[in-house]
Amino acid sequence: MKEDVHGKSKSLLGEIIKGSSILRSDGEKAYLKHLTILEQVKLEDFAGDSYEDAIVAGIKSESELLSRAKEFGSWSDKDENNLKGARFIIEKTQANLDKTKDINARSILKLTLEKANEEFSELEAKRSKILSYSAESLASNKKIIKMLEVSLFKDSKCTKPLEEEELTKFSSSFFAKISDLYNHESMLRVAYQDLFFEVFCYQYRNPLLIFGGEYKNITVYQHKIISFANILLNKLKNLEIPRSQTIDAVDVFNYREPDEKEAKVSREGVSDLLAGKKEGEAIAISDF
Repeated sequence: MKEDVHGKSKSLLGEIIKGSSILRSDGEKAYLKHLTILEQVKLEDFAGDSYEDAIVAGIKSESELLSRAKEFGSWSDKDENNLKGARFIIEKTQANLDKTKDINARSILKLTLEKANEEFSELEAKRSKILSYSAESLASNKKIIKMLEVSLFKDSKCTKPLEEEELTKFSSSFFAKISDLYNHESMLRVAYQDLFFEVFCYQYRNPLLIFGGEYKNITVYQHKIISFANILLNKLKNLEIPRSQTIDAVDVFNYREPDEKEAKVSREGVSDLLAGKKEGEAIAISDF
């Protein structure tokens, strides 16, 4: 498993250094050009213009559609609060689950997480249906199409864009790769790869030189691993992290020097949440 993670991180680092990824679909190949900071800014500008155009054309914003849905009874303030509450429970429960090793406690926390995720998914689907024809949704869809158009190419030098019908063919592999490149833990591990991190340690005062020295021309993913490498290096320099926890970038990133008072509060906090809970009973938002 660790070898698979290491291999994937090494492969992603190679793609980020080159500034492109190879995509495959039904035996065919395409190239994903990683957008530069400047290209990403232009894409966001395009999305903003698309939103303004939609509003001018009379398409309602998300806030207007939600207000109308409340008037007709298909959405309510209670639904909105329950959605926020479910999100809050998911975040807090996951944080507590990461801290405790007690089998019974983990069982209750997992049940809580499962029920909160179920409620969140149901309410989010209901809300998304109401907002599917909003100005924001239209702008987002146009942004996705534009992103495919400016990112996918036939050749490794990324000079020959794919035809419109080819974009659909590679869309699934495109989003799968983008998901990898935006995954928090994956990118932390990429930034911690020896091939990059050792160079960063020598060049941390001016890391842009690693990728040519001009901010607007580095890719968004090069920017991301520079940022993560900086965080990891600062943690290693300023905290007394046990050697066993310096192997994985995620452990380094998550490490906090133990504070006796804080640790006690954390332990008691989890105990208080679980106090009086029976097997099969989930934690409610009021318990927090």
